[in-house]
Amino acid sequence: MSKKLDYTPGVFTAEQHVRGKWIYRERETLTLAPIPAHVIDKGIPTAGLPAHVVVAKFADHWPLYRQEKIFFFGGQGSRLRLQPEPCGRACTQLLGQWNGKLDNFAGYKASFQQGITEIGCMVHARRKFFDLHATNKSQLAEQALHSFGGLYEIERQARETTDKDRWRIRQEKAAPLIDALHA
Repeated sequence: MSKKLDYTPGVFTAEQHVRGKWIYRERETLTLAPIPAHVIDKGIPTAGLPAHVVVAKFADHWPLYRQEKIFFFGGQGSRLRLQPEPCGRACTQLLGQWNGKLDNFAGYKASFQQGITEIGCMVHARRKFFDLHATNKSQLAEQALHSFGGLYEIERQARETTDKDRWRIRQEKAAPLIDALHA
């Protein structure tokens, strides 16, 4: 028997698949019906759930943490739990004593309390300026978007270089743009 999780917009459903089992006493063998094909090998989502997540992320521009909040359900504050332990605990165990910098991801929240530095990515910062410009036609937001465009161009130029050259290019060209954007 296997269970799969599907998503119909606004509705989660659980599919249950029962596989036949046959025992041949004279041959002393056990035969199981084949497992249906999976979208993710040994995973539990049906095609609808990852399709929705991908469309929401890339077409609707919903970050994964926002989708997680949308999927929050249960009435008494329970969340859908599919792994044996919450992601935060798993991430903390995986990272161990490492003490660096990580982007803002819900699974890392516990790690931030243990000394890992939380950093934001420029895509999330840019989105705020984009929304402000789209809503209010803000001149300041438009200037910020041009700065982000310049940063993206610098990254395109540095993409095929070595780590050392990329660091140098960022210090020479991107750092002044970021400083101006911050100011």
